[in-house]
Amino acid sequence: MNNQNFINVQDLVEKDFFDLTELENLSDEQKQEIMQKLLVGVENRVLIRIDDLLQGLSNEQFKNLLRQGNEHEISKFLEDKGINVKQLVVEESIMQKKQIVEAIRQIRNQ
Repeated sequence: MNNQNFINVQDLVEKDFFDLTELENLSDEQKQEIMQKLLVGVENRVLIRIDDLLQGLSNEQFKNLLRQGNEHEISKFLEDKGINVKQLVVEESIMQKKQIVEAIRQIRNQ
């Protein structure tokens, strides 16, 4: 495919976000600010996915563990429920990256 809007999956996975979006000339401070926002977005997306995977009582138990903030207990709980958080982070990171790159390309092509 030679469509300019088509995103090469290999590029999406391997290339730096700022290279893909042609924002490599931003200052380090601007890049850091963008990355912080992206990380918060991925974290929120992962939490939504976990919420969707858990049901009823398990969901309430998870919310209680989050409030307590014990990362070891949270990890153990999710592992016991068969939820692979690392996989969710990768999937959601790629999806977020793809959506942002597509949006930027659409704006540039207008």
